[in-house]
Amino acid sequence: MKITKCLIKAFLVSILFTTSCEPTDSNEDVGPPQSSQCSFINRLDNAQFPKIHDHTTTFFKGKIWLIGGRTFTQGADMVYNDVWSSDNGIDWSLVNDDPGFDERFGHSTIVFNDKLWVIGGLPGDIWSSSNGEDWIQETDNSNTPPIFNFTAVSFNGKIWLFDVGQSNIPNITRTWSSPDGQTWTKEGDIANHPQRFGGSTTIFNNKIWIIGGSGPLSSKSLNDVWSSEDGLNWTMELASAPFLPRRDHSSVVYENTLWLIAGSGDSSDLTDVWSSEDGIDWQLYCEDGMPKRSDHTSISFNGNLWNIGGSEVLEPFNDIWTIK
Repeated sequence: MKITKCLIKAFLVSILFTTSCEPTDSNEDVGPPQSSQCSFINRLDNAQFPKIHDHTTTFFKGKIWLIGGRTFTQGADMVYNDVWSSDNGIDWSLVNDDPGFDERFGHSTIVFNDKLWVIGGLPGDIWSSSNGEDWIQETDNSNTPPIFNFTAVSFNGKIWLFDVGQSNIPNITRTWSSPDGQTWTKEGDIANHPQRFGGSTTIFNNKIWIIGGSGPLSSKSLNDVWSSEDGLNWTMELASAPFLPRRDHSSVVYENTLWLIAGSGDSSDLTDVWSSEDGIDWQLYCEDGMPKRSDHTSISFNGNLWNIGGSEVLEPFNDIWTIK
């Protein structure tokens, strides 16, 4: 297992505050209504993989795959490049502890052209695998956009990347696309879309959705909702959704519904779960179904919504919860 240790807490805090606009709607009075009924199941307290956050999970060839991430401990980060998989969400196997790419967090993992892709993070390179075990470097960091703490999706035959704070241009989010993971085109800017740190990007109802994140040059988080049918033209669906502003949350499609789970609010980590059938009208599913957390992952798998790892105030977990 490759592990690197570095003092990066100050770095992460510094990139949180890089631009200069705030949403026009005040969020001070926004809060969850009375909790609804919910059904959470604690499947594991200690999975085989390390206590971890800032990792990625995705579904590929009948399994959940968990890649990279970090464990903040004693003022330093332990950063991983391990590749894990599970065919049932409970029993995990270490597939490769030396896959060729460096240890990383702030990356994305997607499925594209029948391959598993690891994109960016602090190294800024791109790798792919046809089986999850053997990896090929597609580009180095000299050939890619700035891809640390960005978001990525596979959509309409391309990989799309969305800048979430690397630019110094206020109120603009930059976008890139690639048909092969090697050649990249700067598609344009999402005008009047505040740059953000820790937002989520999801494909739902044939659109790309960007939800929340931390606002530029401010500690205040966002609870806006944006969508696009082509990755180029964007609509602000909600300036202020009914859920609390947040960053480092997860969003996932489960049972033809868009779900938003936990994250970090302006004063503490969160544990609430919300759902929407159209991305616009949101309902509180559960206010306190599992321990508070952020930097976790969520995935729809085998008829359940799985929530994996994360941390509360940088104290990491390797637990697994499901909504059934």
